[in-house]
Amino acid sequence: MPDKSFEITIPFVETEEGWRPIVEVRFFTKDTAPITFLLEFDTGAETICLDIDSCEWAFRGFDLQPERISGVGAKRSRPGKKTKGRINFLGQEINCEILFAKMESKTWRQGVIGRECFRIFGFGYWEASRELYATLKL
Repeated sequence: MPDKSFEITIPFVETEEGWRPIVEVRFFTKDTAPITFLLEFDTGAETICLDIDSCEWAFRGFDLQPERISGVGAKRSRPGKKTKGRINFLGQEINCEILFAKMESKTWRQGVIGRECFRIFGFGYWEASRELYATLKL
């Protein structure tokens, strides 16, 4: 039987759409102090994707490149933007790609976080328990 012991337990948050794995991610910006956004962990997402309408302002001064964005609630790719950035997630600083796309507005999250940001962690996702688990890989 696999070992399911983890250092960090992240309880799901109850939203108007049910229980969701919401995490706080701190983004390092160029113009302001670091800013924290609430992101939904999406097991199907590769990287971070933020809602372009509510989050792009925080990335003034970044090199935002045009990009076709797939997924994030749409069947077809659509115009968006991408950049490289630095985040603090679960106490670890991570350099990663950040995508921006039009997303359905939710009061409980500003975007999604995907597998790229979990690479340095071992993680488990048990929907029935309404918990996300992580352990830093050393």
